[in-house]
Amino acid sequence: MGSYAKPLTKILTNVVDTLGNKIGALPNKTQSITAYHASPKQIIGDFNVSSKDVGTHFAQNPYLAVNAAVKSSMDSPFAYDEMQPFKFGIDANPENVVEINSGGGRFDFYDILEDLLENKKISQKTFEDTYDTISDIENKVSDLGYEEMMQKQNKVFSKMLVDKENIKVLKYFNEMDAGPTWRELQEGDFSNQVKPDYSYMVLDPKIIKPIGNDKISDLGALPSSNFNDLRKGATIRIDNPPFLDAITNETYVAKKIRENNEFKKLNPSDDPIGTVSGVTGFANNVKFSPQELIGIKGHAGEEKYRESGRRMELLKESIAKEGYRDADKGGERILIHVREDGVPFITEGNHRMVEAFQSNRPFISADVRYLRGAEEVDGLLNPKRIGLDFGEE
Repeated sequence: MGSYAKPLTKILTNVVDTLGNKIGALPNKTQSITAYHASPKQIIGDFNVSSKDVGTHFAQNPYLAVNAAVKSSMDSPFAYDEMQPFKFGIDANPENVVEINSGGGRFDFYDILEDLLENKKISQKTFEDTYDTISDIENKVSDLGYEEMMQKQNKVFSKMLVDKENIKVLKYFNEMDAGPTWRELQEGDFSNQVKPDYSYMVLDPKIIKPIGNDKISDLGALPSSNFNDLRKGATIRIDNPPFLDAITNETYVAKKIRENNEFKKLNPSDDPIGTVSGVTGFANNVKFSPQELIGIKGHAGEEKYRESGRRMELLKESIAKEGYRDADKGGERILIHVREDGVPFITEGNHRMVEAFQSNRPFISADVRYLRGAEEVDGLLNPKRIGLDFGEE
């Protein structure tokens, strides 16, 4: 955004891209949004402005609120306490609510402001005044301390958007807090089926109202299913030579990682993988629930636009005319590459995966390629976690 370089907060925070990129006001016509906020204890009185995030966050789905509370509790004294969702009304008219392009996680003031300006939701003057003010606060971080700095920035950021633009709520499609949580991951449990859904970042605490008996006591267990049942009989073949290179004295994996790093240095780009050489694990025709894959980014940033657009329209038109065909019926499998640090990317079939998610299909088939020793890394698609058998295909 011209001369507005992002200061320290940009480095300390991480914003996750959303599944889609539609920007606009909340489509419903009601005067109040029903949403949930989870906590290990009864919520009494007013909400305090967070010192670690922007605004106060509520989820459209109570299960997602529980997940959000668990994930945000990781380093807190109540990390293992039971989280209980409480029901609230957010009194905001549609014109008070603006959707932003984020998938959740730790929010960044500067990214939000740029998003709002680029989509003409705030004026240039509001952008500059708010940007400059929170930047000035950040320049005093050594005097204030990080948490006090964040608290002051939160108050200023929220007040300026409310007072200057009448924006009281920022809405986002929350992928980050979908299941499983870190608790399940610690136990190797990937069965949590909490789906991504909309969440709300409330900037004006005065519009938050408890609804009736706040406590929702009979939600029952979170929805779960053993997705690994889809993969019964699926195998992974390992091709990771154990010997050292005669010239460099490196293992095969170490050599391929070094070569890839050298390639990326000589060919700088936004490509998150580099080359796809050095495949050490091969798994073909692996079935996944689309819910498991919806948070995985595309190899070329497809997650920013794969939800809609002409390609998605053509895909849906083709399915409507010819019927849906997964790999078992002659359709193509999607392709996933898992980087050496365990992070997966969908390299082919981003639109097919999203269509399967939007249509609530029971599964979609994929070929998975583990790059440079990724099969041994404890990532989202670690072969043992997703139930693959080791052996010849």
